[in-house]
Amino acid sequence: MSINKIFYQISGYSSSVISNDDLNNYYIPVSKELFERLCQVTINLSSQTETIEDGIGNSLGSVTTYTTGDDVHDTIIAEIAASRADQRYDKVRIDPLTGERVNKHWDIAMDLMLKYYGVWVDRQLVLPIWLQNKTSTSFNGIKKVSSEY
Repeated sequence: MSINKIFYQISGYSSSVISNDDLNNYYIPVSKELFERLCQVTINLSSQTETIEDGIGNSLGSVTTYTTGDDVHDTIIAEIAASRADQRYDKVRIDPLTGERVNKHWDIAMDLMLKYYGVWVDRQLVLPIWLQNKTSTSFNGIKKVSSEY
């Protein structure tokens, strides 16, 4: 399954809001780059032509789509792309208990990245980006970590 197909299925966006060209030219490259940076990996994309539907069931016909060849990687990139789209269109939900804004696609992407690429440091699971230097600054409540263990 392609990143494009996963994106439209999970996000529910119609192609009139986010076209396949926007997805191919902006959302997928930016999301792939963020994934690579956070997990310190190199991902290769290949293009293909397939018939897909947008998030509301409209056929886009035969279009160019992208895949990494790995379902987990494709899902992570699609979730990051959906997260960015939700931010752009202010499509977030409010947690009823805390009143905080929640972006479920970012949460899912982070969970997958931590599951497949996370490193345990001082009893916390962190992404490899925080280990690229001897010490790393705090991000999302993760304390400074040291790679000297």
